[in-house]
Amino acid sequence: MATGGPNEAAVTAALAGAAWVVGGGCAIAGCRPPYVCNAETGFCEQMACGEGRGPCPAGWRCNYKTSSCE
Repeated sequence: MATGGPNEAAVTAALAGAAWVVGGGCAIAGCRPPYVCNAETGFCEQMACGEGRGPCPAGWRCNYKTSSCE
């Protein structure tokens, strides 16, 4: 039976995130398009696009309001 509440869930999520980064994060596991690896945080982020940036991968479009691939 599962027990706990929002505080326990928040602690578990924070510990899992820290373990992900310490373990190499996306630098080892990679990211699926349209996400790219942020080497500083170790987390996947949406790929930037638009003026002065590259195009989105095939099958994705650039949201010019957010400057990210969707």
